Amino acid sequence: MKPFSIFGVRDRSMEPSYSDGDYVIATSFGAIRPGDVIVFNHASLRVKLIKRVSRIEDKKLFVLGDNSLESDDSRSFGMIDRSDVVGKVILKI
Repeated sequence: MKPFSIFGVRDRSMEPSYSDGDYVIATSFGAIRPGDVIVFNHASLRVKLIKRVSRIEDKKLFVLGDNSLESDDSRSFGMIDRSDVVGKVILKI
């Protein structure tokens, strides 16, 4: 990934923080901590998703959508590998 990349939000799983149609800037710099919002590759869906990091265990991340009623997240697909992270969201545009 480039140092900074722009991604489109394509679902309602992160409302009210990020809505369908919003764009975010993510960076590959900096440590990932609980509470951070990340963009990651979801291998089985073959898409990039945006979720909030809830827990970090070894090289695995437990991620949740802010809109729990509309979110497919670690509760359904399990923890994600840190290597699947594309970037940490730093700005909504």
